[in-house]
Amino acid sequence: MPGQADARMGLERNVSIVYVSFFALTVGSSLWFSLFTLYLDGVGLDAAWIGLIITAYNAALSLTYLPSGRLSDMIGRRVPLMAGSLLLAVTLLLLQSTVNPVTILAIMVFIGVGNGLMTPAVNALVAESVKAERLGIAYAGYLISVTVASILGSAFSGFLVEIYGYQILFLIAAALAASAFILFYFYISEPRGSMHASYSAAVKRSFRASVSETVRLLREERELTQLTSALSFHSFGLSMITPYFVLYAQYVVAIDVVEAGLLISFLNLGMLVAQVPAGKMSDRLGPRLTLLLHVLLSTVTWVSYTFSWNFLSASTIITFHGAVGAMDMPARRSFMMEYSTSITGKATIIGTLDAIIGMVGTLAPLLGGLAWNNIGYAAPFFIAAVINTIAFLQLIPLLRRRRTVETSDNAA
Repeated sequence: MPGQADARMGLERNVSIVYVSFFALTVGSSLWFSLFTLYLDGVGLDAAWIGLIITAYNAALSLTYLPSGRLSDMIGRRVPLMAGSLLLAVTLLLLQSTVNPVTILAIMVFIGVGNGLMTPAVNALVAESVKAERLGIAYAGYLISVTVASILGSAFSGFLVEIYGYQILFLIAAALAASAFILFYFYISEPRGSMHASYSAAVKRSFRASVSETVRLLREERELTQLTSALSFHSFGLSMITPYFVLYAQYVVAIDVVEAGLLISFLNLGMLVAQVPAGKMSDRLGPRLTLLLHVLLSTVTWVSYTFSWNFLSASTIITFHGAVGAMDMPARRSFMMEYSTSITGKATIIGTLDAIIGMVGTLAPLLGGLAWNNIGYAAPFFIAAVINTIAFLQLIPLLRRRRTVETSDNAA
């Protein structure tokens, strides 16, 4: 029927709009965020302040995930995407006009909220806009789009700073966020075409139900609880060192601002090159074994990075770090989606678990900064590696449990 055909075309168009809009958003975010720690260091903030600001951002991001996934399942995908992109456009304009650390911290909280509103919504939107047999390709296209955008944004960030200064990064990012808002407003078609509740009622219910839904989900699914615990330790370690990759290269390896941007670009290049092989690995080996290998290799790369002696060695190790990082998301998302039902929607699963994992790691950047200041530049990386070992040990029983189930099925 014509009406159904038009609706299907609208939903399929969603995927193209997601690719274009999140390409723009990611170019903008990678432009400024790649060098954000250098920017904060340049305006006179020490590692503890830098860690506190990143902690505030991570906390806002994670706390927003918790209700935003359920909110998106209740009111649809379009409004959270519009609200998040508009909030980013406004806050980035404010960020480029201040060097006050308290003001920067407050702005980063709102940037975290903006990103937290969009992430569960866009993942669910992609899943609902294509046929089941094309979902893997759709997700792969989305991940490739944002990874290419990250490479470009990071690669050009240092050159733009060298010529125009840091403020240009924030201005470009604000303009790109505004363009994404326009695309969401005019071109996104809402899956299923209806809302389950008014906006005001949905917001209240999403906040109220997010905690109870989380408790129920984790009580009923013990294996998912164990996975969440393992990923929380892993994310804590990663969050502890992420703000300090570029700072370490600046202080120890002695790179300049152009090389700093290129360094993060190499990280994203590693993710891009490994994205498809990582997805195939997850399909072939299963998400459990893929996650186990990811966590193990992460420890290796984190420790290895502290032995970098020049730009070439640092960029080689961080490229491998990006390739290892590409193993995480296909396996993690595949595992999470197994637990979505008609009652517990896809965005609710993503938002709930991402919120828990993120909240556990909210203080990690601050602790990394304190370790940097009081123990030494390499300290955050070694401490993170020890914490990551706990995650590895927690994942091993999940792998064994899967093998037991498979053996029993085969025997039957």
